Amino acid sequence: MSTEDGRYWVVFNGEIYNHAELRLQLEALGHCFRTRNSDTEVLLLGFVQWGKGLLERLNGMFAFVIVDAKSGTAFGARDRMGIKPFFFRRGKGSFEFSSEIRALKGPKELRLQAVREYFHFLQAAGPGTFFTGIEKLEASECFTLDEDGNMSKEVWWHPLQSGTARVSDPEAIHELLRDSVRLRLQADVPVGAYLSGGLDSSLISAIAAEMGSLKTFSFGFDTDATGYKSELPFARAVSAHIGSEHHEVFSDKATFIDAVHRSFGILDEPIADTACAPLLLLSELARANGVKVMLGGEGADELFLGYRVWWDAHRVYQFWNRLPKPLRPLAAASFGVMYGKQKPDWNSWFQRLNKGQMPMWGGIDASVRQKESRFLHPDLLSSTRDPYEVVHRYMLEEVPAEADYFQRMASFDLRLRLPEQLLARIDRMSMGASVEARVPFLDHRLVEIAMRLPLGVQGNLTSQKKLLKDMALNYLPSRIIERPKDGFSIPLGEVIPRDISDLKAALAGLSFLREDLEYSRFNERELWSTYALAIWLV
Repeated sequence: MSTEDGRYWVVFNGEIYNHAELRLQLEALGHCFRTRNSDTEVLLLGFVQWGKGLLERLNGMFAFVIVDAKSGTAFGARDRMGIKPFFFRRGKGSFEFSSEIRALKGPKELRLQAVREYFHFLQAAGPGTFFTGIEKLEASECFTLDEDGNMSKEVWWHPLQSGTARVSDPEAIHELLRDSVRLRLQADVPVGAYLSGGLDSSLISAIAAEMGSLKTFSFGFDTDATGYKSELPFARAVSAHIGSEHHEVFSDKATFIDAVHRSFGILDEPIADTACAPLLLLSELARANGVKVMLGGEGADELFLGYRVWWDAHRVYQFWNRLPKPLRPLAAASFGVMYGKQKPDWNSWFQRLNKGQMPMWGGIDASVRQKESRFLHPDLLSSTRDPYEVVHRYMLEEVPAEADYFQRMASFDLRLRLPEQLLARIDRMSMGASVEARVPFLDHRLVEIAMRLPLGVQGNLTSQKKLLKDMALNYLPSRIIERPKDGFSIPLGEVIPRDISDLKAALAGLSFLREDLEYSRFNERELWSTYALAIWLV
């Protein structure tokens, strides 16, 4: 789309939820619209009016580029949370960009730094990708291209930009969440919700159902495998309570494996997340039932401190900081000897603290491999950078000095894990089924307040997400609210090859892996991340 005079042109992917409000402001300033209800035209004329200042006025998910044909310059941006992707390649006299890497021309050579990052963070950290020469615009980044093609980038928003003092009003959270759901229900097509039966998706579904009719969709696995806990009974109970039209995917091993392979055909980069296949199946079921927009519960754990492991790491961090410095090396060594096997996560945190590092590397820390030297080839390790520089950047460099431990943890996940793993999986899998996913917890107004909530309101070591649970009492039965957090799970032992020869065959020829891998020592999550990479590479 272009302006009427042909000077400005826009390419846009996403949704601007407050476009009607912005349209009224622009009309009052004298702008004339050629469309009746286009958020794309609002974006375009908003840039003409406010320039880069448009970004702070937007509430939505977006990736866009606006070209000024008169000056030969361009401006682009990605939304605050990184819900929508933005990939680009710079060449001599050229600038290519797309929401999919496969659309970019030229060779696709594997970038080994991304492989090393993958086994720490379960995805490649920005601004790089899995391909040499192809970059991603990171969450809340914008850029300008001058007439000579020179690119300048900056971060235009940060979760803690409103400050770090924990003075937010908890009462504001409830009304903001309701308003966020209301905005994301605006659509000229039917809207549904992913419903796991956990607190986050159940609360979003309950609020949405109160505002109108709702279809909910849940996933379950057809197995009685040891350790697998189906959440379908809880999802059914929530649906019955809120009065939604409920639908389920009940998957067997063959269906799941097929969905795994199809999901990795959709992904531009590998994501070692077991939820990709279920999200694809659920999105396909939603589409088959006439639903084209789905609400998800992503972001609640990061904002409302829902990970028990965060509180454990905080406990270790506090203990470490109270120790006299001369005693710290001894404490780290002693803990490893006495409790290393019983509490491997705690042991790794002590060892990192002893090296001057932050103890925990985001919400995925407990799920990833700690000893990369027994897995990755020495040549790869010697030719790539230590992934801790990513942690240092997101937890220390970008965060105000006065931020507390939990604010640093949340900032890290909001800047890395959410955009490049959790949001990437729900966006790619939903779009793969021609469905649009929206995430009400990640309205920036809600994020900025939640980041400053007093810790006593948020919870403690034995009770996480207290504020959210108190809010949910208005919508859900207590047995849903108070049940232990299980998290999404699948019976990994049944869907990945347990026969070592099969796994070796899948990984054959990957020169960045050690030749003497001890597959028998891999836990299920390590097997999954390894196998997922092999599937993607094939």
